[in-house]
Amino acid sequence: MNHSTHQALALPSRLVRLAKISSVDFAQQAFELYCRGEPFVIDNPGGPSEDLTCELADQTPQPGGGWVSLPAVQRQGDDIAQIIFSSGTEGRPKAILVSYRALAKVVERLNKAMSVDSSIREYVGVPVTYSFGLGRLRAVAAAGGKAYLPAGAFDISELLGLLEQGAINAISAVPTLWRIVLENAAKFAAHGDKIRWIEIGSQYMSGEEKAQLKALFPKAIIVQHYGLTEASRSTLLTISAAPAEALESVGDLNADVEIALAEDGRIKIRGEHLASGKWVGETLQPLVDDDGWLVTSDLGEIKQGWLYYRGRADDIINCAGVKINPDELQQRLAAAMPEAKEFAVCAVPDALRGQGVFVATTCAEDVAQLRRLAQQSLQAFGLQAGDAVHVAEVAAIPKTATGKVRRKALADLHQPARAIESQSDNPVVALFQEYFGALVEPADTFKTLGGDSLRYVQVSTKLEDIIGHPPKDWEGLPLAQLAALKKPTAPKIARVEITVFLRALAILAVVVIHAGVESLYGATVLLFMLVGYNFARFQTDALISGPRWKKIGQFIGVTLIPYYAFAALFIATEKHIDIPLLLLYENYLGNDLTLVFPFWFVQQLTQSLLLLGLVFSLPVSRRWLAESMQKCSLVACALVVAATLLFQWLVQPQGALKGWPIASHLALFVVGWTFYHAQTLAWRLMVAVMGISVALVAFGWHSKTAWLTLGCVGLTFFSTVYATRWIRKIIDTIAASTLFLFVTNGIVIYVLMNIVGPNPWLLAAAALAVGIGSWYAYEHSGLKSKFII
Repeated sequence: MNHSTHQALALPSRLVRLAKISSVDFAQQAFELYCRGEPFVIDNPGGPSEDLTCELADQTPQPGGGWVSLPAVQRQGDDIAQIIFSSGTEGRPKAILVSYRALAKVVERLNKAMSVDSSIREYVGVPVTYSFGLGRLRAVAAAGGKAYLPAGAFDISELLGLLEQGAINAISAVPTLWRIVLENAAKFAAHGDKIRWIEIGSQYMSGEEKAQLKALFPKAIIVQHYGLTEASRSTLLTISAAPAEALESVGDLNADVEIALAEDGRIKIRGEHLASGKWVGETLQPLVDDDGWLVTSDLGEIKQGWLYYRGRADDIINCAGVKINPDELQQRLAAAMPEAKEFAVCAVPDALRGQGVFVATTCAEDVAQLRRLAQQSLQAFGLQAGDAVHVAEVAAIPKTATGKVRRKALADLHQPARAIESQSDNPVVALFQEYFGALVEPADTFKTLGGDSLRYVQVSTKLEDIIGHPPKDWEGLPLAQLAALKKPTAPKIARVEITVFLRALAILAVVVIHAGVESLYGATVLLFMLVGYNFARFQTDALISGPRWKKIGQFIGVTLIPYYAFAALFIATEKHIDIPLLLLYENYLGNDLTLVFPFWFVQQLTQSLLLLGLVFSLPVSRRWLAESMQKCSLVACALVVAATLLFQWLVQPQGALKGWPIASHLALFVVGWTFYHAQTLAWRLMVAVMGISVALVAFGWHSKTAWLTLGCVGLTFFSTVYATRWIRKIIDTIAASTLFLFVTNGIVIYVLMNIVGPNPWLLAAAALAVGIGSWYAYEHSGLKSKFII
């Protein structure tokens, strides 16, 4: 393709200035100028056209809509046909010089893609004073058809009336207007097959919305374009013919227009449809580089021949290294909250993460719900946003004339939320700042800030010192509500949450067992069930609507780091590479390795979590669980328990088969999960019966069954237990140290046993001291915990 054919760039000495009045008369005057070869600009006196250093001759069209037939534009040379101002999303609009050649090439490609003929009768749903609307008139005129222009704005009643009459067979509109059509799909259903052609403007539209439009207008050739003022309709996506997996794209790559990506991911365009140049300040500047490429500010991705738009480079939100397309986030929020009033998303400065997310809404009543949904939606991008999410009411969403959000102007409306109180003013706020960073906001909760089960023990212990026993489900309460609570007179007896008590008891027993007191054997099965409980408590939202594999990966990673450290020690000691150990399936072979680390525990836990991830990868599973978490969890638990009992009955596992997750531990994990979601005593009793049944069938009258029974009874009938305040401190400390005790106790006992011999209580005391000391050192190291166990 020759990119040097354009003549020397020059600003016309005289321009006709057509006033911005979208009407039949405007269309006729514009096409008369096209045909006479007189360049024009669409603007009002006092507008950006005043910056052009040429003579301006004003013409003011008469208002009024209706049908119009226009002559085809025959000119195709390099003369300037029109100066078009960009939409102004980046500030003051730029003046773009467009030649007759560029206009002709666009119409030629577009009508070829849409197979338009002279029978076209189109409802042009956008003002023809805009580039998209005027482009539709050129396409219709080139085919010899007719266009209908609304007298005012897009009118759905008028559009329906024309459809019912059979007066139109084509529609053009931007995605914002198509969403109005989709919201009223029932009204269009009877007439959808009358439409033969549709063009959609180049704003973001989800693949799901495109599929809905395709179903509503089954006989239409539906095309969406991607382009800029400088490069109109650079790619075309024929929605009606594209495969489902390509509907999120903005079109395929074709021979007429060259598309590539710059090193930084920005989209590059080359072709004869490009504009000739731009007027900046008082000078004309070329749009392309020496190789003819127009390097846009849009980010893109090319996959299997399809171009995917990833947002404007200057609009992308970079929050703690996670890059978020504001259009995509806005679309997720709209889908999750269709009743919401107008809102928009942009980046705002964030001292800790670089950039935060600002959701601006015109409705104060929507603020709380949008904030909750924004936190959930951002999890899908792999981000626990916490206090980086800001939601506020604004008087109006700043937009361009074509309805695009002016995100820089929107960011200027953001007023950084004042922290509830300084660290010295309120100890609850200070506590949250200690664990989650200095910037916390009134609506933040322990969960939305990314709290997990280990941090829960730590924060709840300190919270009780400040406000007394925290309210039920405090982890989901807004910080403002917690900060307002006052501490009552300190009682001598303190309450300990049942899961904290059980976890402390189980890990204490594990240490003592490893030290040589075998009568307490089996506490690890209770720990396994509690892992399921805590995973449900803190990760359910992420599994349903967030980055499920990232969360599962983080969880597994916590145990795999010490796992592989001790695996390396074992391999070095044995001088033998153990492939099943390295690939995490040794438990299937009956090799119940412990040495100084419970390898089987990590293997079974990893396998159970991977299976859980696969279940939640199915949209039907997520939808089913989201609709009724309690009921669906109980049904799922019953199915897993039944499978375990059937496996035990049919196989009667011995040796290696006892190490399979289906033999017991998968069911225990699911029982723990279901306990958390069981909200009534009756439901918890059913879960307890299933848990104890698994224990009896899998372990018989064994100490493992006793541990499981203790856990099931505790979770069923108790929410808290009582202890003196100093015993409460001990329990909390041991529970908070669970992971560190779990990882270190084996090696400590192994080393000391070779020095002092079998002295169970000395060994246990030393292991506890090292584990708790490791936790204490970690707590005061300034690192932020990622542990979940």
